[in-house]
Amino acid sequence: KNGIFVKEAEDMNYGNVGRYMADEKGSGGAVVSMPTTQWYIEQTTKDDLWTDLYIEKAEDAGNYRLWYRARTTHTDSGSVWLNPNTGVWAANYYSSLRDGEYRWTSANITLHEGKNTLAFRSRTSGMIDKVIVTNDFGFTPEGKDDVPVYMTEEEKEALWRTYWKEPDLKPISGHPRLLVTKDFLPTLRQNMQSDELLWMKNKFYKYAYEELNCKLDTTKANNHNAFLLAKIMSRCLVWLMGDETNPAHARQTINYMKDYLETVRTPDDTGDITRSRGNILYTAAIVYDWLYSELTQEDKDYFVDKMITVVLSKEIGWPPTHMSDISTHAGEQEIFRDLLGAGIAIYDEYPLLYDLAAGRMFEKFIPARKWLRNTGRFDQGHDYSLARAYSELWADMTMQRMGYPSIYDGAMHKALKYRIDARMPYGAMYSLTRSVYKLYYCDYILTMCLAGNMYKDPNIKLEFKRSQSIANVDEYSQFFVLLFTDPKVKTATWDNWNLAKYTTYPLSGLIARTSWQEGFNSDAAMAMVDMHEVYVGDHQFVYTGDFQVYYKGLLAMRTGTYNQSNIHNEGYSHRAIAGNTMLCYDPDETFKASWGKDSHPVQNDGGQRLPYDGGSAVMYLDELQIDENNISQNKELEVAKNVKHYIGPNTETPEFSYISGDLTSAYTDKVTEYKRGTVFMDLDNSEYPAAFVVYDKMESKKADFKKVWLLHSEEKPEVHGTTTVIERKQNGFGGRLVNKTMIPSAGNS
Repeated sequence: KNGIFVKEAEDMNYGNVGRYMADEKGSGGAVVSMPTTQWYIEQTTKDDLWTDLYIEKAEDAGNYRLWYRARTTHTDSGSVWLNPNTGVWAANYYSSLRDGEYRWTSANITLHEGKNTLAFRSRTSGMIDKVIVTNDFGFTPEGKDDVPVYMTEEEKEALWRTYWKEPDLKPISGHPRLLVTKDFLPTLRQNMQSDELLWMKNKFYKYAYEELNCKLDTTKANNHNAFLLAKIMSRCLVWLMGDETNPAHARQTINYMKDYLETVRTPDDTGDITRSRGNILYTAAIVYDWLYSELTQEDKDYFVDKMITVVLSKEIGWPPTHMSDISTHAGEQEIFRDLLGAGIAIYDEYPLLYDLAAGRMFEKFIPARKWLRNTGRFDQGHDYSLARAYSELWADMTMQRMGYPSIYDGAMHKALKYRIDARMPYGAMYSLTRSVYKLYYCDYILTMCLAGNMYKDPNIKLEFKRSQSIANVDEYSQFFVLLFTDPKVKTATWDNWNLAKYTTYPLSGLIARTSWQEGFNSDAAMAMVDMHEVYVGDHQFVYTGDFQVYYKGLLAMRTGTYNQSNIHNEGYSHRAIAGNTMLCYDPDETFKASWGKDSHPVQNDGGQRLPYDGGSAVMYLDELQIDENNISQNKELEVAKNVKHYIGPNTETPEFSYISGDLTSAYTDKVTEYKRGTVFMDLDNSEYPAAFVVYDKMESKKADFKKVWLLHSEEKPEVHGTTTVIERKQNGFGGRLVNKTMIPSAGNS
């Protein structure tokens, strides 16, 4: 009734392995137990829990959100096989916390006129308590008795518009306006005739005249085809450029996109499926915007409905309230590219999409990123800096192409240069967060393409061209390389850059080197020190004060890897014990993790505390409590303070690069004082090119708390009294580090 369906699980139909069970934590005092583990759908042929829903009026058919309340009793993530009225079963995950508590989980479903069936099958053992189906996409239950309150569409919109201030910057009038405007068309035409882009233009123009089959095979669980979308956009491009004027060609392109939207299947249980859905949404937006003159009213209604349907299926949610203002997948394509682009395309017909997406972006996302990017580096490390910056830059390009100034005031440009500063001579970057060592990492080639061309930076443009030469660039991404590249921006090396780089609060740190010579046989020595003052989480490591040293191979390094094992990730590689830090063992200390709870206990590594509820990500901009001086007043997030540095006496080719800080707040009260200072010295000596000094002062609450000074290496070190020798002899490296312990003296530790 009124778009709302609520039913207790024990009042639904259940059989096979579904069993009634009394439980006072259930909203009706009972739940349905799903005890049998059946990982593969072939192992079960009967529904364990199901109910029928009836839509009496055709106008009530459409998109709905399913919520179900469940808890897992399995040692792994709780999950069910879910058939939300589609005839296709997909795994749906509801919790990884085996703590006896029920939690709400959602999925998007489509209901048609007449009888609809919602069914569950057992996958991992757990309990289902209650089911809610609603067309109020702003409703999010928390307690067991929460139910939606009926609101008209007008009332919903009025409520949603209170979430964020209406954006001052609006889509310009007329079409096209998504990445290309009438004013920009002559420039784009000239760009595509350049030697740099002509070959690419010819390739996509060839695609523009291929006969396509966009009626996808609906028997496949996932039939998304990004290459096919690139060909649809190619057809739009020739029309946009005026090189194709036949209305029949445009009509066929519109029909191709409608066929694709009608038949595409992107199952919820496919990893990161929101990104594929984003490509679908963005391509539909381009068709809508670039071929706007050829759309009928029926076309417009169809596209708006289908695009909103895709929006409903994305992780950010609708209205776009989900996930973090600062990091997580919300900081990728969700708003910065997908909802922003679609909102611009359909703004005249459905302004709410742009107003909400851009409203949150300008009020929450942009201030957070200015605060972090102005430091001169990324909080999410080198892997995720590309993925996140790619989307952040896309939003900047989107607004600039409509005639607005950069939305970041130079902060993004500054941070992206750090990718070059942090690269070691053999090609990989220093590991600064959850990441892996990859040579010339370029999985997101559009990041440096956008930055180099948009900010007219010849050094970043060279980085893009080098990545382009070694990356396997898919056709969908390459289409946007064609749109974003400015041939007037040339390339230049960074040989004349300063040899030391300091990043500022709240991500203070230092990287110093003896030269910019590259290659495995480079004589350049380097050191990196991270002293970030504020923890924000997500892919950021849960420790600060670490250092790394390179000379013909990593000599002092961070250890561990980022993989699918929570036990390894949260139990070792993301914690202080995996870096070159100091430990202080309080035998009674316990560590609470933000995942797993009782199923994956966190061991006492003697290291730094896990801030923010066991290392959880900071979700909202307001949680940072940034004052008028741009300092965070949230003491729970503070892990360092009073960071000082000196680079000189010549800042371009310094002899000394120094950094120090007070890291006491990174630990629990077991540590009463801890300060670390380091200095990198360019010795201008071929035998010993550099020296690196580390000075630590640590005081503990109890004198008998064991203290450990960590130095990690790839190959086994040789230890002779107070001297430790680390060498790299494998994989083409040949570096050597001689570590001498000066204080405390031998026998006085």
